[in-house]
Amino acid sequence: MYPMSQPILVPTSSQCTFDALVIMGPTASGKTQLALDLAKEIPLEVISVDSVQVYRGMDIGTAKVTAEERKRVPHHLIDVRSVSDPYHLAAFLSEVESVLQGILKRGSLPVFVGGSGFYFEGLFRGLPPTPPLHQEARAKLERELEEEGVHSLYARLCSLDPQAASLLSKGDRHKIVRALEVIEVTGQLLSSLRRQRQKKGLELRARLVRLESDRENLRQKVLRRCDLMLERGLLEEVEGLIPQGIKENPAARTAIGYRHFLEYLDGHVSFDESVYFFKQVSCQLIKKQETWSRSRDRFVPVEVLASRKALDRFMEQMCSWSTCV
Repeated sequence: MYPMSQPILVPTSSQCTFDALVIMGPTASGKTQLALDLAKEIPLEVISVDSVQVYRGMDIGTAKVTAEERKRVPHHLIDVRSVSDPYHLAAFLSEVESVLQGILKRGSLPVFVGGSGFYFEGLFRGLPPTPPLHQEARAKLERELEEEGVHSLYARLCSLDPQAASLLSKGDRHKIVRALEVIEVTGQLLSSLRRQRQKKGLELRARLVRLESDRENLRQKVLRRCDLMLERGLLEEVEGLIPQGIKENPAARTAIGYRHFLEYLDGHVSFDESVYFFKQVSCQLIKKQETWSRSRDRFVPVEVLASRKALDRFMEQMCSWSTCV
């Protein structure tokens, strides 16, 4: 990326103290690369804040770090579940606490890296008090889903709870049905319930960074990444996950890319249509992720680091940035 021959000026403990670094940014913005570059100068370990990279075998479509990179820099909460095993925010928060204690004991800096606003929200604010599943309401909504289609239910959610809808993909059947279920059962909006927390988030002195990039440049990068994923065998990866139970796990089967090619393999759309929608939704995700991070004023905006000088400046300025307690 750029030469790393000169040492970075790492702030000393007398200059500033913080427990963790959080790197948030849209898809393909360079979050992982920044963490890997920092690891060349600072003892750190990465905690993935991604609801799909937890699944073994979902590698190409999630742009996971390579095995070689994981040997060089420890990564946590990647490949911790089979694709048939549901994974939720509560499990993420529980496992983060355990992982975090180990990293701090080893004297390394925990670096949270990801683009999932929902998981970051849980990390900072704790678990929202959503009600348990209601089988009757769920069955009714799933019938409506089959009869009307996911776009109709998403439009309904946009009308009833636009804030919750803005955090979801238009094709995320499972989460759209769940949000509508909560409204039907409780009479309350999911977004309102999320503001009430059962449990506090992690108490950390964390530096919060959001990576920013020109929207059009980022869109082109995402489109190239989609093409590269297909060249590397994304379709074959999806097909190989069917016997492992990906269809039985809503969180896995509705992930971007995977759901589009499952629909193709099931004969619902043509291959060209699946590619088109895969790229379209991937680009839409950029806007959603940027909207979430920009609405949180504690995140310091940082342009994608394209030079050694920019990386030096990033390191030097970390101490002056806001903390999240």
